[in-house]
Amino acid sequence: MSGSRRLVYWDTGLFIAMITNERRNDPADLQGIHEQVRLIEKDPPLLYMATSVITLTEILRIKLLPTAVQTFEQIFQRQNCQMYDVNVRIAYVAQEIREFYSGRNDDLPTIETPDALHLATAIVYDCQTFYTLDMKDRLGKGRSLLSLSGKPVAGRYHIEVSKPIPKQYTMLLP
Repeated sequence: MSGSRRLVYWDTGLFIAMITNERRNDPADLQGIHEQVRLIEKDPPLLYMATSVITLTEILRIKLLPTAVQTFEQIFQRQNCQMYDVNVRIAYVAQEIREFYSGRNDDLPTIETPDALHLATAIVYDCQTFYTLDMKDRLGKGRSLLSLSGKPVAGRYHIEVSKPIPKQYTMLLP
């Protein structure tokens, strides 16, 4: 990948927020997502987006209007948007991630398997940034993905973990 083009990974939550126009506590979340969509849709594209086939499974777990399903499917008709299969290499990296965060001295559980598979997919396919909206540690369930921001994932993988922050905030009026 050359120049100003970037490969980023979208966690399932971004797709759900975008296609359902989800009301968020922070309106900048949707602004950041829509800004990325504009970069993806540019000709030539300035942003390349990847996700895992796990997203397909997670998306179908919620009830969507047919237009939302169509919007989701149209995204992957673009050449700069890829959905990657889970393979053995991804499974091993996901296992390493889960093991690294299990039993840490912070009383938080390990990363849930779907989240670890998402992270591992982004790592294996050399994404520069892993975008997620996963902010809350779920008591007894799993560690927040955004809690990994600012440090190497599993102590060794250098991938930025972040919410999609818009470059320019627009004023939101009621």
